[in-house]
Amino acid sequence: MMVAELARDILQRFGYTVLLESSGEQAIDLFYRRSNEIVAVVLDVVMPGMDGREVFHRLRAVNPNVKVIISSGYSREQDADDLLKLGAAGFVQKPYRIAELVKAVGETVARK
Repeated sequence: MMVAELARDILQRFGYTVLLESSGEQAIDLFYRRSNEIVAVVLDVVMPGMDGREVFHRLRAVNPNVKVIISSGYSREQDADDLLKLGAAGFVQKPYRIAELVKAVGETVARK
């Protein structure tokens, strides 16, 4: 969770409101309850419980137009590439470089 907290802190410093959850199940529940407020999702491919691929599909079931940025500590592995082919908005490598994370989120949020 430390990496997610770092990403939250970075994005908050750049003016974004960030909602953070520690598992895929919690993220889906949060998205279900507050999807009308959520502009974009940064989704790790690997997380406790449910993997990023399953979370991506469940988010899309709630809102087919949700903007999802895939994140991974591995360079563009198969799961990330597959999700990008399915319509994920972008990819950001961990450990996060501040400029890359902020740019990925900014570009994704700006897309109509």
